[in-house]
Amino acid sequence: MVSTPDSVAWELVEINVARLRAPLDDPQLADFTNNLDRINALAESSTGFVWRLQTEDGNATAMRPYEDETVIINVSMWVSVASLGDYVYRSGHVDFLRRKREWFHRFGEAAVALWWVPAGERPTLAYAVDRLDHLRAYGPTARAFTFAKPFPAPGSAEQSVVNLRDACPAEAKTEPLSSTPDVGAVAPMLRPASAPHPRPSAPTLAATRRRR
Repeated sequence: MVSTPDSVAWELVEINVARLRAPLDDPQLADFTNNLDRINALAESSTGFVWRLQTEDGNATAMRPYEDETVIINVSMWVSVASLGDYVYRSGHVDFLRRKREWFHRFGEAAVALWWVPAGERPTLAYAVDRLDHLRAYGPTARAFTFAKPFPAPGSAEQSVVNLRDACPAEAKTEPLSSTPDVGAVAPMLRPASAPHPRPSAPTLAATRRRR
């Protein structure tokens, strides 16, 4: 884990979801599952990494918050949009990005959401899903935004913009991981497996430490 400077008052959370083409134990996904530990270790060693959601297995593939159990999720935290962008588009993660259509179906709607939380707080899975739902319903806002349309941390005028075409050598062959179709895309919005929870007026975050 790369430590967070004491001066950082806000940290960036990202959730991304993907719909599997086959079960995780299917040979079609062998290169994906066999490299999960390596890619997660790469994230943890990257500048600006703070935390990621995981089970005792060391990843989040067992967490299925949707009725459609082919959908897997990832939630992580970073000190800035730029540091997350460097990992996603300027590291060995790009090799994964190039091959995502081998392993995942096109989603048809927003699959990535970003937002800010006070440093040290950790989002629950349900709260992260709520932020993605908000992005799908209302488009990029301070509550949930995208790489292409970021919002600065509260109290900051600085806004980092990740140029996806310049950043990602795979972009010419595959859509950016953070692509966000217009609201009302053809695919229906996924529903959490549990009963819909009301959107909280203030963050309901679990201040838990990252489990190794």
